[in-house]
This record gives sequence, C-alpha cells and structure tokens, in this order.
Amino acid sequence: MKKNDKYLLVFYALLVIGISMGLLHIDSSLEKPVGPLKVVPNTLSSIIITKIVDIETEKIFHIMADVENYPLVLPKSVFSVNKLEETDSSLLYEMTVHEAGLVATILVRHDLFPYDEQILTVVDGDAEYTVIHQKFQNQGNSTKLITDIDIQLRGILSPVQYLPTQNFSHAMDSVLSEFVNYSLEKSKNEKIVDDIYRDILKRPADEEAFHYYTLLLGKNEITPEEIKTGLYDSEEYNSLHIGLKSLDQLTDNTRDTIDELYEIVLRRSADKEGMIYFGTLLELEKMTDANIRDELLKSSEFGSLPVETRSLDMISENAKEYINFIHHGITGYPADKKILRVFGTFMDSKCNETEWMDMNIAESFKDCKNWGMTESEVYTFMNSHGTARACRVNC
Repeated sequence: MKKNDKYLLVFYALLVIGISMGLLHIDSSLEKPVGPLKVVPNTLSSIIITKIVDIETEKIFHIMADVENYPLVLPKSVFSVNKLEETDSSLLYEMTVHEAGLVATILVRHDLFPYDEQILTVVDGDAEYTVIHQKFQNQGNSTKLITDIDIQLRGILSPVQYLPTQNFSHAMDSVLSEFVNYSLEKSKNEKIVDDIYRDILKRPADEEAFHYYTLLLGKNEITPEEIKTGLYDSEEYNSLHIGLKSLDQLTDNTRDTIDELYEIVLRRSADKEGMIYFGTLLELEKMTDANIRDELLKSSEFGSLPVETRSLDMISENAKEYINFIHHGITGYPADKKILRVFGTFMDSKCNETEWMDMNIAESFKDCKNWGMTESEVYTFMNSHGTARACRVNC
C-alpha cells in the first residue's frame, strides 16, 4: 500500500466517525506536490462546520450518535463497528472502514451528553488526540449542528493538514446530507426495505423499490428474507463483487465519458474510486453511460451542491422553458440555476431521430451524446428522483 493511500484512508476513517466522510474522493482529484515544497501553505489545524437540518434535535442526535448503525447510514464506507468497552457515558469502538479498495481499522472513544453534544477522540496512531466535538442546538423542528474538529497529526498523516479548507467543508456537508436522508420519516415497511438495500446493495432504496416492496409487504405477499434473496441474485449485487479494473486498463474514451459526466453533474473531475468503479461497469456493459448519469444525479453530493453561479447562456431557451414547466408542475416553483444547467445540458446533448438519420447535420451542428436526455426522460426522472432529491436535501 502506498503511503499516500494509507494516510488518506486512516484520516478518512477518522472523519467518517466524526460525521465527515468524503475526504478521499476529494483528495484523489487534487494534484499531489512532487519534490520539496518551496512555499509552505497554511496548515489545517482546526475547522468548524455549521449546518441547520430540518430534523428534530432528539431524532438527529440518536442517529448521529448511534455509531454501531454507521454501516447502514454510510454503507459505502463503513464495513463494521464493534463496541469494545462501555461506561456510564463513554464508549470505545473499533471501526473498519473502506474506500477505493483500501481497508483500515481504528479505535475511537465516544463521549455522549444527550441531546446536546458528542465528543469523539482518536486514541491511537498518527491521529491520536484528534478530537471531534459536535453540538446539537434545538431550533424547534430544526437542529443547528456545530462540528468543531481539532486536528492533531504527525508522521505519515502530516500531509493531510494541507488539504484546502473549502474542499474539506464541502465533503463534510455531503456526509451530513447522508445522515439527513437516513433521518427522513419512513413507515415500518419502508424502513425494512431501506435497511435491506443498504445492507446488501450498499445504497439507499430507490423510489421504485419502496413502492414495489412495501406494497407486497403490506399485503403479506413477500417476506424480508425473500427480498434479501432477490437482491442477492440481482445483477446489481453481482456487479458489486466483480473484479475492478485498474485506471491503466480503462480506455481513454471511457475515462473521458465519466469525467465529462462528473463535471456536468458534480462540477468536478471523477475521483479515482468513481472512475474505476463506473469505468469497469461501463466497459463490462453492466451499466450504460445513461445509467451512470442517473446515479450521479441521484447522489447526495449533487443534492448538497451549493447554488449554481455559472452562466446559463450555453443552455437553449427551449430546454430552460421545458425544465421550468416540469419543475413548476411538480413543486410549484421555477427551477433554480443548478437544475436548469444540469438538465439543460443533458437535453441539449440529445439528438432527436431526425438528426440521427442525417449524420451530416448531427456532426455539423450538434455533438450527440448517448447520455443526453429527451423531454420524456427529464419528466420521468424529475418526478421520481431529481427535484425531490434536491429539495429533500436543501429545503
């Protein structure tokens, strides 16, 4: 294991416990300095993140303080959590985390003060004495979360202190969105379905799964065990256990396609893990580029992105009018710039049947993309995922 991979993984594990996942995929897109640094940048010794969530304080505290449930809340990142010791208000956990094919185990002491604050302290390794102090301030039906991290790093972890504060803050906001999504009100059967999906497929259940399985559960026409059996036999489960290719094994066309989709949806280049995962599935024909597009649009990272600041001049007026029309019909409000730019880009990249028949027109006037979206595809997606997802995270 390379040293860079090792210290990033260990620090990533720390931040998962501190409600702060996402560091690896951000850092993997940053260019690492080579050779001695001529200018010493400011170090990241402490950081405070403040966020207001539309969840009652007692409920969000229970979910964020339940470390043993992290494998379900953060299914892509946490393998397992074992409680080693417990006193009146303090617990010692051993957590196994994974990211980009790497696995590590760390020890953390967890001090609880319901429903006001929790303190997590790393008790071994090169991050020993790093403290994550999180306060929960009741604001009626909402909660103000104040996360204060005192970073104490040495040895191979020292370079992590030079990560940009803005990128670090965005990663923390993304993981908080995962906890908010998990906190959303669900019926008994919806929670059964969602937890099964998180356990087996390492993701939340989608709307179609909720509708289909909760209906069958309500009619006693299926059992939770039968749902599990079906997911274990699914193509999606099998794709999670295929041998992933290396970056060097992916074609230039594959890498360009995935990078382009990440730039459009998430406003960044694809991280190493995402490139390898989606690139492998694309080249094995387990997913299409349109499937990858939809997965990025459904991600919590897209939902938590800040307001779009780039110009919409590149988006056609026809696309903007249609998206506003659909968005208003679903929510009662016009679409914001983030929705207009992303879905407008996809609509303007889709060639219609006439253009495909006349290749001269397609090649001369339009760069046709397989991942483009027709009007009906935008309508279907926004009804099922897009608009609801963005609103549930940010509203």
